[in-house]
Amino acid sequence: MKPTISFIVPALCMLLPVTAAQSTSPAANAEQEVRLVIREIESSLQAHDRSKLDQLMAADFALLHSTGQLESRQSFLDRAAAGSLMSQRAPAELLEESIRVYDSRTALRTTRIKASLHPSDRAPLEISLRTIDVYVEVSGRWVWVSEQSTPLPAEPPPTR
Repeated sequence: MKPTISFIVPALCMLLPVTAAQSTSPAANAEQEVRLVIREIESSLQAHDRSKLDQLMAADFALLHSTGQLESRQSFLDRAAAGSLMSQRAPAELLEESIRVYDSRTALRTTRIKASLHPSDRAPLEISLRTIDVYVEVSGRWVWVSEQSTPLPAEPPPTR
C-alpha cells in the first residue's frame, strides 16, 4: 500500500497548479469582461459621452422599447448625448441581474429594475421593467448589440 500512496501524493501535487489555473473558465472571464463594458456604458451614459458610447456599441445597435418602438443607434446616441434618456434622468434600482455567456462570444444580460419618475406636471410614477441586453465579442472586444425592455405589473401594496 505504501508504494501506491507514495505515487498518488506527488501526482496530486503536480495536478494542483493545473487545477488552480483552470478554475477561471473562459465563460467566467467573458462575464467579467462584459461586466466591465456594462460599467463603461453606464459611466458614459451618465457623462453624456457620445464618443465613448460610440466605441462600445455595435454598428447595427437597436433598442426595442417597452412601448414597442424600435430605436436606431443614431437616435439613441443623439438622446444619450443630450441627456434625455430615462436612465439618465430617473434613479433606478437594480433588483435582479444575470449574465449568461454562450460560446465565449455572446452574452445576454437580464435585469429587473424599478425606476422612480418625477414629472413636473403630474404625480411621481414608479415603473418596473425587465430588460435583456445582448453583447457580442467582435475582433477581441465586447460591444453592446441590442436592448429590449418589457414593462412589469406594478407591485401590489403591502398587506396589513
